[in-house]
Amino acid sequence: MEAHRKIMKKFSIIHIPVLSFFSKELYRDVGLYWKGVNFSYLLLLLAICWIPTMIKIHIGFSDFVNNDAPAVVEQVPEITITNGEVSISEPQPYYIKDPQNGDVLAIIDTTGTIKSLEDPMLFAC
Repeated sequence: MEAHRKIMKKFSIIHIPVLSFFSKELYRDVGLYWKGVNFSYLLLLLAICWIPTMIKIHIGFSDFVNNDAPAVVEQVPEITITNGEVSISEPQPYYIKDPQNGDVLAIIDTTGTIKSLEDPMLFAC
């Protein structure tokens, strides 16, 4: 019996791009024998797999910022904080609405008129 049998990796880094999609043996080999590299490899693989999703998120967010957000941001009044007290120069409660369908997106109310989101006054605007 050999007590100090040398443990060898089955796969090299060259095999990773192809085998990573379907090989359980590759992941078993990485987990057992790639000391110090296995966690870095898995993080790299995760980062590469997330690239298409991140591109899609970036494009969607850019579209929102360029097309939809300006119409909502234009409705936000100037908010002033003086000695810890918040105020706006518009009548309150102030409603910020979705420009496409008129639904209320946000309410600015420092007077306490709106007690909850189920308040009937909310739907009267």
